[in-house]
Amino acid sequence: MATLIRNAKAGHEWTEYELEAYNIRIDYQDTATFFGNAILPPPTVHPDALNAEEAEDAHDKETARLLHHLRSAMIPEEHESAVADFATHLLEYMGFADPPRMTRRDKELSFLNCGIRSSASPDVCVYLERDGIILLVQEDKRLKNNVDATGQLIAEAIAAFQYVNNKRMLHRRDLLKHAVFPGIVMIGTAPRFFKIPVTTELNHAVRSGAFPEDPTVVSGYIPPVVADGAGFAVGMLSRNNRRAIFQCYEAFKKFVVTI
Repeated sequence: MATLIRNAKAGHEWTEYELEAYNIRIDYQDTATFFGNAILPPPTVHPDALNAEEAEDAHDKETARLLHHLRSAMIPEEHESAVADFATHLLEYMGFADPPRMTRRDKELSFLNCGIRSSASPDVCVYLERDGIILLVQEDKRLKNNVDATGQLIAEAIAAFQYVNNKRMLHRRDLLKHAVFPGIVMIGTAPRFFKIPVTTELNHAVRSGAFPEDPTVVSGYIPPVVADGAGFAVGMLSRNNRRAIFQCYEAFKKFVVTI
């Protein structure tokens, strides 16, 4: 909304207000629309990842390590760092960070917002030394602070756009005019997937604190997972959920490309 007041905010302070202030909306889509196919590919994981109830039941060492992190991420007192640990290991396990890609934790990104230098720090990102960030992951901490993490993820994508263009400028490469950043919000061990377009117009609006005329439409997808009686998503602790979520990650790989 053009009349909303826009102030410089760090990435972790972005909420639905900032999305409205910069003409950004989220369009949650069905499987076929988001992934381009209603039938998702089978997960290319060790059978233990689908069948083992606990880490002790897995014969494959890497799968056992993943399931240890999965269980740890479900423990409330260890929740915040454990969820980021799990998200990191899951990306590596699924092949998102095969060389020359690498995962980074809490990478601080400086970005210009309303003419003031601010910072955004994704919990996890997949990174290429030459090209910069190609995937962002943010934990949803709403159980602690009642704030939806989607706004934070979108702020991080805008910061990543500025970061990538700064790298391109240093290497005397053409600046990006448009990029789509794949992103994941983790609610415990239950992911939500996003495709976040960032244009020159949106970037300039955020840098100067202006309202962009053209809306930015972020595509979102929520996997069909079950929750326990208290409403807290059990995420990948459920083996039925695990298969469906692995399939989503497998299908999401095609969006994680060099920008």
